[in-house]
Amino acid sequence: MKGLTARQAEIMKYIITYRETSGISPSFREIAERFEISLHTAQEITGCIRKKGLIAWEASKARTIKVVLPPLQNSHLV
Repeated sequence: MKGLTARQAEIMKYIITYRETSGISPSFREIAERFEISLHTAQEITGCIRKKGLIAWEASKARTIKVVLPPLQNSHLV
């Protein structure tokens, strides 16, 4: 995924797959456990992905990570 570090891309793919298979978003704790990183690191990495505009979530609510679709690069062709 363009613009992401290798770790960010791995986590982004995990979030997408998790949402597709379970119908809900992974928690930050589940992301941390899956990648064997601290909860703080999971929050930092997802925060970087959020700043890049690829995901969003509601503060103080569990399992609200949503994938934000990037704008169509060739929207003038539609």
